[in-house]
Amino acid sequence: MRRIRTLVLLIVITALSVGGTLWWEDRNFSAPGPSAKETVVIIRPGGGARAIASSLAEAGVIDRPLLFRIGVRRRDRTTELKAGEYAFPAGVSMAQVMDMLVEHTVLMHRITIAEGLTSEMALAILNADPVLEGPSTSATEGSLLPETYVFERGTTRAEMLERMRESLGRVMPVPRVIELSARTGQGLQPWIDWLLRQERQIAPGPLTDVHHVHA
Repeated sequence: MRRIRTLVLLIVITALSVGGTLWWEDRNFSAPGPSAKETVVIIRPGGGARAIASSLAEAGVIDRPLLFRIGVRRRDRTTELKAGEYAFPAGVSMAQVMDMLVEHTVLMHRITIAEGLTSEMALAILNADPVLEGPSTSATEGSLLPETYVFERGTTRAEMLERMRESLGRVMPVPRVIELSARTGQGLQPWIDWLLRQERQIAPGPLTDVHHVHA
């Protein structure tokens, strides 16, 4: 009987000890961090939880890198931490840091291509941006949409140019061209077919999609 009481007591003590440890971990993992101001940290690709915790501690975002790793592992988020450039607010907790890394809440940058600029001017703006990476490719005149673009660190200039071309394509689709010769009548039938299709539609398309070519 005495042994049973001793065993029960040990079980109770162990349970209380584990519960107290978990409570302490929860409390400290969610407590405000040491940073007094917003801190930008670049988390490099390929680094594990240890390297990430070290970078955060060096930047002053957290002050207990081991506890951060334990907390992330306990919540089964170790493999979900993502690389990127993060702007951690002042006093951010380790729990909030983990959430930002998991959700990829990265710092976003902006670049504006004003209306009226030539493609050459747009390329110069891309080349001068300190965040964009890699060389830029050429761009034909009128192929880029003037707009403000939001991007994250790691975006290349070639990717940004492709976004500008795609954006222009969405707002200005390439019109269908029907070549029609007034002299030979070439292209007359496709033109008539197009007109008949437009007539059947409830909202007829603009006739400006048809281009006359005199040969």
